[in-house]
Amino acid sequence: MKITYVTQACVLIEVHGKKILCDPWLVGPCWAGNLWHFPPPKREPESFTNIDYIYFSHGHEDHFQLESIRRLPLETKDSQVLISDYDKPYWENAVRAAGFKNIIMLEHDESLELDSEIKLHMLRNDEGDDDSSIVIESDNSTVFFQTDNIMSYKEAERLGKKFDIDLFFTIPTLTGVFPAFFDFEPKTMMKLAEKKQMSSIKYSTELMRLLKAKTAIPYACDLCYFGDLYYANELHMSDKEKYANYVKQTIPDSEVIIMNPDDEIEINDGKIITKLLTPEFTKENLASYAVMMRPKYEQAMLEEKKYLNEPYENDIGLLKKELDRLTETWMGENFKVLWKIVGPDGKISNIWHNLPNKTSENYNEEKYDLRLELQSYRLQRWARNDYPMGGQTIRNGSVRCHRYTDEYTKNEDNYWDLTSKINFRKIHN
Repeated sequence: MKITYVTQACVLIEVHGKKILCDPWLVGPCWAGNLWHFPPPKREPESFTNIDYIYFSHGHEDHFQLESIRRLPLETKDSQVLISDYDKPYWENAVRAAGFKNIIMLEHDESLELDSEIKLHMLRNDEGDDDSSIVIESDNSTVFFQTDNIMSYKEAERLGKKFDIDLFFTIPTLTGVFPAFFDFEPKTMMKLAEKKQMSSIKYSTELMRLLKAKTAIPYACDLCYFGDLYYANELHMSDKEKYANYVKQTIPDSEVIIMNPDDEIEINDGKIITKLLTPEFTKENLASYAVMMRPKYEQAMLEEKKYLNEPYENDIGLLKKELDRLTETWMGENFKVLWKIVGPDGKISNIWHNLPNKTSENYNEEKYDLRLELQSYRLQRWARNDYPMGGQTIRNGSVRCHRYTDEYTKNEDNYWDLTSKINFRKIHN
């Protein structure tokens, strides 16, 4: 079995004449133009020919990116597409809408023989998230691809007993809104970023231990920020060397292999042979890469701001309407949120959301639990359904936040979940 590391969570698996392409985000940014590849891939979407299977782990843009999908060779639309059955029609509908015809939906723990010598197992997140992993068994070897499946330790322990895992592709770093897009004091910000990074590293290491995996490869974290968000690289960016050192200290008999774009691994009888290239891009030259990418970044920002000169008052009304609709589903305790929509001239429009009450414009400098500041041009794109992930998109660099404490609460978690369910299509339809 040969595995080529393409970028992020995209790998190409070649085994017994079959090609399996996983999570092909290959070009451009995602999450409203905020997240970019780093290091960048060396392959274009058009280069992936004769693909037998495509695996999409879940619908997040850095795994299911429509621009990359559109640029895949036309023949790939006839490839077999493997996805997890989340018991929700949206996922299969999204894959079909992207032009794929031959979709195989696998349930949790379901196995599929790709041929007499290749078996694939689908694993669904056991905590309720719409994420999945796959396990491939062939050539007397077992490889586990975690993607973004943040499973429970109990599930990892179960899988460690079920499979004899030789190689574990794991995500050691998480992005999201916290802490870089809150306005904590600098010392607090660095402390929280370090805590989050170490928490992710420790979690991934514990998964490796419970899975009894012999070798780990950190992946699904080849990301960076440009422009006004460049500072977030220091706070959110993955440190694979740090992960490798921690694993070595914690599980001395284990091995961590750090791969870069176009690096290859061959595994047979559990034995690994690597073909690792000299990295072209490292953290030390991220700044020069950001300069090189400036024209593409500026073009992406033009797309983000394409409605900037249009009125946005109606979009504020749509946001209030959706928040009011979702307020009826609120199961948490009293929670006060101040939305600040910032127009191109600096004018601020407030939406006061004092849950479990519906929204109001009557904000009187009352203390809030969470403040969310959103530029009007972001709201305009969101309200026009330009963001495939809807409310989840704004959490990756589009919104600025404040709270009076650095403690994350269940109520705030519930509110972020509420914003992810905002669906402007219900209104437009």
